[in-house]
Amino acid sequence: MNGDWTLKYGERSKQRAQDGDFIFSKEHTDTFNFRIQRTTEEDRGSYYCVVSAWTKQRNNSWVKRKDVFSKPVSIFWASEDSVLVVKARQPKPFFAAGNTFEMTCKVSSKNIKSPRYSVLIMAEKPVGDLSSPNETKYIISLDQDSVVKLENWTDASRVDGVVLEKVQEDEFRYRMYQTQVSDAGLYRCMVTAWSPVRGSLWREAATSLSNPIEIDFQT
Repeated sequence: MNGDWTLKYGERSKQRAQDGDFIFSKEHTDTFNFRIQRTTEEDRGSYYCVVSAWTKQRNNSWVKRKDVFSKPVSIFWASEDSVLVVKARQPKPFFAAGNTFEMTCKVSSKNIKSPRYSVLIMAEKPVGDLSSPNETKYIISLDQDSVVKLENWTDASRVDGVVLEKVQEDEFRYRMYQTQVSDAGLYRCMVTAWSPVRGSLWREAATSLSNPIEIDFQT
């Protein structure tokens, strides 16, 4: 803050100040107040004031006489590791080709502030050659705003053959209709927890992979 109360921002602080996260005000002639509305991990550190004294000359110009640094105020809190656990289950474990495959994924988390979850359904399938590693395919995803996107689902005859939906804030359901022998493999949910930063911005807090659910046909 200049002597005429004009505020100037550092490059890294400008956006957050415009969003209302940083508030700097002059309470009295000799008292200034700085406030951070919504702290993040990046805000930890030592804070201090630099006060400049100016004197007015006869020609109405101003000359800086002295800079004084305050003692620092340390802002620190222990950072706890984020924990994210995803458990997948199959309500109907026995089915035949042509039936509907259903899998639900239940999410639990710790030390993640106001989380929202994005989900990716992935399948691990054998490629035919026993000496080669299985092939992993991304099928369908749902982001933290509940927008669904088909990933590598390229079966034109079953363009509406897969559905991913949010049942509750921490539970998701995947369905695949009219299953075929080619659908055999291991299916998992990959869940990412997102924590709000400011405004409409989100920060990736943690990612976890569920246990596998197997589709196997008795032939």
